[in-house]
Amino acid sequence: MKAPDSPPPNSETSDRASSGPPGETAAVTLSWMQVALMVAGLAGLGAIVFALYLHFSDLTGWPEAYGIECRRKCWRTYLFHSPRLLLHNDLNEFALFAVLWAVVWVPALVLFPLSKQLRARKRLN
Repeated sequence: MKAPDSPPPNSETSDRASSGPPGETAAVTLSWMQVALMVAGLAGLGAIVFALYLHFSDLTGWPEAYGIECRRKCWRTYLFHSPRLLLHNDLNEFALFAVLWAVVWVPALVLFPLSKQLRARKRLN
């Protein structure tokens, strides 16, 4: 029985490019189907969050019941006044607060690592 020509892959070399220096990760390339699925998933997640916002705002009377008046571009105003939801001990108000801030934090948690990866790819080129 002959030994294989190349050494077996280990955890250190399996996640990086074979031609690059140690510590350099391989660039991720996505097919159009993967991108389409990612966009559809994000759109679905956005629709769910919007439906939750509508549901909890109907249950709590947000924003009218809290004395907030806004006619245009109200998102910043809603976020500024959202701590008012935490003054009462109602689970629906806590959930609405979480949904309001999830619209800010979830995309940030997705886009920050993605932007770091894109900047690293630009440096390599």
